[in-house]
Amino acid sequence: MKLIEGSDLAVSFGNNVILDGVDLAAEEGELIGLIGENGAGKTTLLRVLANLLPAKTGEVRFRGDNLHAFSRRAYAREMAYLPQVAVSHWPLEVRHLVALGRLPHLDPWQKLAGADLERIETVLRWTGTLHLATRTVTTLSGGEFVRVMLARALASEPKLLLADEPVASLDPFHQLQVMELLRDIAKRGACVLVVLHDLALAARFCDRLLLLHAGRVMADGAPEAVLTPSNLKEAYGIVAEFGERDGTMYLLPWCRLDTGLDEGGGKA
Repeated sequence: MKLIEGSDLAVSFGNNVILDGVDLAAEEGELIGLIGENGAGKTTLLRVLANLLPAKTGEVRFRGDNLHAFSRRAYAREMAYLPQVAVSHWPLEVRHLVALGRLPHLDPWQKLAGADLERIETVLRWTGTLHLATRTVTTLSGGEFVRVMLARALASEPKLLLADEPVASLDPFHQLQVMELLRDIAKRGACVLVVLHDLALAARFCDRLLLLHAGRVMADGAPEAVLTPSNLKEAYGIVAEFGERDGTMYLLPWCRLDTGLDEGGGKA
């Protein structure tokens, strides 16, 4: 049984079609990259899967049941969502912010127990933010804050992690750290869906790629089957240079093509 499935998903804002008949299926143990040009519908798809945005048509199933059969609390015990633009509305200490990820597993007014505290320490260590534990979140850099919010998401021990561009604001060292962590989380049995614009990281770390273009699925499969010259030309309007190291394909976006693609506006 697939962990999460979407069938014929469609979303529109007014006359603007964002998703149009999207199908996907993901299972535990997979790291799946959602890729595509700006406005392809990646963030919208992630929000539908997180049960934060209703689809106009289609159905999302989790563990074989319609997603609407789950209460928000029950789904929060299984799913964690890391938005593209994460914010903290209070000047909390980092450790306290990460601890909020344990709330779905606690009864009202229940205090954190030993296992909760151990998990918090673990995810702070995994994300390289343990040294920030006593800092106030308002004093963090953008990259530090993103890693702290990832720690918060992981604190809930999700079986499904939905992460929207978690490496966009990170330096190369921490980009690799986060991608290695997401791969490890998947190997531990979780299903991870991550929105990426860095095609080199997508090719190197993801088990599968789902390429969205104009709100539809253009390709779904192994990185080498999805990141083909023809797909890159049609979806991105680019030519890439390809290579291989240690048996893994890599690519470098090299030049733009004059495809007539509209550079203004687009889908969410």
